[in-house]
Amino acid sequence: VSVEQKAEELAHYLEHGDDPRLRLRCSHLLGPVHSPTVDRAFLRALGDPFEPVVEWSCHEAAERCGADGTAAVMGLLNHSSWQVRLTACTTLIQQKTADQRVVESGAA
Repeated sequence: VSVEQKAEELAHYLEHGDDPRLRLRCSHLLGPVHSPTVDRAFLRALGDPFEPVVEWSCHEAAERCGADGTAAVMGLLNHSSWQVRLTACTTLIQQKTADQRVVESGAA
């Protein structure tokens, strides 16, 4: 069974699973899979309580979800974790969508 065949199941667990380390593993496994279901799961995972899931999903959402992904990553500039804010800034700079909000986030 391939990851592509299990993508919907993995995406569901990424969004709703109880174990944070398994959610993180699901996010890693779903990296190469491109589908609307997986893209939505990465967007929703930006609100995950486990920071490593948010950080990984930040890169994925920005790459996959166009303007919606960029807007969602911009929303992380106010996250309580400095590591998540740094990941969001780095991601926005790498995709050349950084603006004054990124600069202001770094000053906070």
